[in-house]
Amino acid sequence: GEHADVMWPCFSFWDWKELGIGPWPAESARLLRAAQRWRYADRVPQLFWRGSDNGKFLAPGGEVTGKRRPLVDLGAVEPGLVNAMFTRSTAALSLVTLADHCRYRLLANVAGDSYSARLKYLLACGSTLFQVDDAHREFFQPLLRPGRHFVHVPPAMHTLPHQVRRALRA
Repeated sequence: GEHADVMWPCFSFWDWKELGIGPWPAESARLLRAAQRWRYADRVPQLFWRGSDNGKFLAPGGEVTGKRRPLVDLGAVEPGLVNAMFTRSTAALSLVTLADHCRYRLLANVAGDSYSARLKYLLACGSTLFQVDDAHREFFQPLLRPGRHFVHVPPAMHTLPHQVRRALRA
């Protein structure tokens, strides 16, 4: 079918003050230094993710549902394999700095229900990136190839435990 794309500037190239992220040139340099500080083999051997539930997917009992829920559930069942949890938007105590993401061998990129600017920051860490299918794209994503730049994960994430174990054995 036909569709119309709306170009939207990535505000995070200037800054993302709510999360303490500065302009892209300074932030990317900080991430590259963090990536060099932790050799890949010495990084925490887990899949890591933090993100907001945005309160948009609440079941009648108050339980969070939505696209990110399977990852958080897997982290609860297999905490040695996956370190994933919801944060409350910009609550300072629940945030993990972008540089601290570089301490992990595997990183997940799971969008919510809208655009997320996080992909370029995760790639700068040099960790293995697990990309869950997403309809929202950053301008550079058509250049990335599964198996080379990221590990493709289907939206249901049913293959994720096997994929993570395989990546940790490699």
